[in-house]
Amino acid sequence: MPTVKLFANLRKIAQAKELSVRGTSLRGVLNELLKEVPALDAVIVEDGQIRPHIVITINGHNVTQMDVTVTEQDIIAIFPPIAGGSP
Repeated sequence: MPTVKLFANLRKIAQAKELSVRGTSLRGVLNELLKEVPALDAVIVEDGQIRPHIVITINGHNVTQMDVTVTEQDIIAIFPPIAGGSP
């Protein structure tokens, strides 16, 4: 199963740093993740699409399309919006 790594407040919401989630596409993995951790739904997805400020990578490469194919060995990282720093 693909591994989903969560960062920042997503870890707190899910109470986990990473989870193994079934799926053969990013959409499928996210659907399964949101079934396992429903509280993440409003944070990650909006109207069936990745929220604008959420960053998702597969094996270190940014993805924006939900129908990207994933394999059992893939690492999917999900980053929430990050604020702060100096102007």
